[in-house]
Amino acid sequence: RGNKGLKEAGKRLNKGGTKIDCSNVDELSDMQIKILLSPIKNLKYSSDVSQFFKISSASDNLLEQISNYLLSLADNQQQKKNSKFPLIVGIGFFSAFAILSFGWLGWKYFQFSSGLRVKTTHLTIGILTDTKDYKPLEEYLESILIPEDFSKFLKGDKIKVIIDGDRKIKYQEARSRIVNKEWDIAFTLSPMNSVAAKDNGYLYIARMFPSQPSFYQSALFVSNKNSNIKSLKDIKPTTTIALGEITSASSFFMPAYDLYGKTLTIKKGNRGSDIIKMVKNGDAEIGAGAFGDTIKNDTAEIRIISISRNIPGASVYLSPRLLEQDRNSISKALTEAPQDIQKKANYVIEEEPDYSSFLGIARRVEEILQCSDFDKNPVNFFCPEPSISNTSTKTVLSKITFTGKVNGYQNSSRDFIWLNVETPEGKIYRVVITPTLLNQIPNAGSPLNIKNKKIELNNVIPQQIEGNILEIVINDASQLKVL
Repeated sequence: RGNKGLKEAGKRLNKGGTKIDCSNVDELSDMQIKILLSPIKNLKYSSDVSQFFKISSASDNLLEQISNYLLSLADNQQQKKNSKFPLIVGIGFFSAFAILSFGWLGWKYFQFSSGLRVKTTHLTIGILTDTKDYKPLEEYLESILIPEDFSKFLKGDKIKVIIDGDRKIKYQEARSRIVNKEWDIAFTLSPMNSVAAKDNGYLYIARMFPSQPSFYQSALFVSNKNSNIKSLKDIKPTTTIALGEITSASSFFMPAYDLYGKTLTIKKGNRGSDIIKMVKNGDAEIGAGAFGDTIKNDTAEIRIISISRNIPGASVYLSPRLLEQDRNSISKALTEAPQDIQKKANYVIEEEPDYSSFLGIARRVEEILQCSDFDKNPVNFFCPEPSISNTSTKTVLSKITFTGKVNGYQNSSRDFIWLNVETPEGKIYRVVITPTLLNQIPNAGSPLNIKNKKIELNNVIPQQIEGNILEIVINDASQLKVL
């Protein structure tokens, strides 16, 4: 319609009893909006815009124009008040005035302006515990985080929060989801997963286990009824020990560090509760696990023979996939969440634990176990120091892509790992990679995880060094893939 038709439509709206269907109208000019809405006298006061417009039929552009026009009305009214009264009002008074001035839309704008806006449409919370504990956090985030676009907010669009994971998920799978940036908010549960998050650019936000200290210990324990083992000195190659997953700090890495120099018969890959049962039932002579309420207080059936040094607790991290604005809004939402929600989700806003010392221990464990075969008992918890070849003379060959099997590894230093890779044709390569870069590769992490597994090397350049050794230096995570 022309301007005359718009003015007539505005007059009909002013009389009430009708609504405008905005279908097939993307936008109007500012002048057309003014001509259409200015005849509606009650629009300046406590009117509900939905009584004039079919909101669901309006385009994003048109809704934005309507909201801007109404805000200009509120601003003009505010300026009139300022000419009569001292300037003692702030944004709170303006919001209240906006609500009184244009009713429903004013209230929605107040909600929008005071909410935490994000550009993403969905968030994934990664967990390794019960999903029911994170349901309150899911509902809270969906209520406090709102779309960046005001028109989408008016239409009722919400940020979808998804809980991914449960008690059945293994540490290695959780680490892979962190590496692949599948988790926007990662509740790591394990310091090994926390280190993986840090290596992959995640941003620290909170510490887990608020009811416990920021550090804990690992314990080696035996049955208090039928074990003659009193200390680590009594361990023999025939002694059976139950360990957890290779990625577990308390049931694998710390025990392996404390067992340096020993030879034992191992049973690995067990859950913490299963390890305790194995020791009680006599299926294992020694068990390893976190030194907490379960192990510490069960003195009737369990006896501690060794306590590790401190292990930093797990933390909560935000994914680098998120935009900075979204990270800031989510961080604020998590920080200001009600205490009962924080307690249920098992986190507290505190300073990040120091993982540097623990990381050094983890790297050392990788060194001392680099020549141990965990598929063949008994297992040596030690390894000779690797000899470092003179690599001063190198011949660079052509760029290649190939697959091979990791049949061993060495830690040439705290900064580099050597993977021994054999191709199906029998050719041997030494692949050099940093621990941090290895932690950025899905299904890799520790060299222990990829020993005896097939890998693919993409667009790499071998260098022939002294002793006819073919060496490949990995500079980017995309160059190595675990098959």
